[in-house]
Amino acid sequence: MIESEAKNFDVEHAEATLILNLFGGKTEIIFYDVLPEVVEVVFPRIEHEAMRLQKIFNFFDSDSELSRLNRKRKIHASPELISVIRKAIWYSRATDGAYDVTKGRQFYSRKSGADEMPVGCSFRDITIRGNVVSLEHPDALIDLGSIAKGFIADRIAMFISSMGIDSFFIDARGDLIARGSYREIIDVQHPRIPNSTISTLLLKNRAVATSGDYRQFSSDYSHSHIVGKKDVISATAIAGTLEDADAVATCMMLLDSKKAEKLMSSLPYVSCLVINAGLQESRYNNFSRYELKGRK
Repeated sequence: MIESEAKNFDVEHAEATLILNLFGGKTEIIFYDVLPEVVEVVFPRIEHEAMRLQKIFNFFDSDSELSRLNRKRKIHASPELISVIRKAIWYSRATDGAYDVTKGRQFYSRKSGADEMPVGCSFRDITIRGNVVSLEHPDALIDLGSIAKGFIADRIAMFISSMGIDSFFIDARGDLIARGSYREIIDVQHPRIPNSTISTLLLKNRAVATSGDYRQFSSDYSHSHIVGKKDVISATAIAGTLEDADAVATCMMLLDSKKAEKLMSSLPYVSCLVINAGLQESRYNNFSRYELKGRK
């Protein structure tokens, strides 16, 4: 649903804002250097594409393509669903199974506050042959929430660019994409001090995502929405795509320091800031090049 249409237009700065109901909340897209007549045309098209993509991946929508796979166990899948599942499997292999999207039953139990049921499945129980995806273990229930939001936002960004709009900023509930000729200043929230910043970033043509135990939890931080997390309490990843930034931020929450080093060495195009329970900061792949000094 579009909540801010072409009427939300700043003539002086040639900016317009579109707000979409996506990912269980509001996603804001700010367009720079656009004409009002362009805005009138592109807003409905962007909304339509965003809703189409969300319909594929929504874990909580019984009519989504992902829900159909979880229910039927074998389907002819869309290229988009196959692409995201393949990327998720890559990250599962890269983390020796610490990251595993087949454990949706545990994810759902954790999010709903119920007792977690043990499962015997793994990412190896997903098979892809051509355009057919199968779940080979009865416990397997795929939840792509840790990666699909980034994929959808990336595809929306590509769709916007295809319509001739070069400069824009997407805020997908705190996961961000900056495109075009403008630099964006972005504050990274302190994981233990509300309304405080632990780092400030200056980004251009990059995507950034943060995963943290403080973002969703029940009673205390030890009961966060992240199943299998280690000593890490916050991870912020910067990459060329939000899909990769999303996945890496989640993966780093699940790895000890040795395995984190191994993962980041395989991803030289991704930078990461990790905060552990003792508030010690670790930076990977020259993360500091994006930080504004003196802005904590």
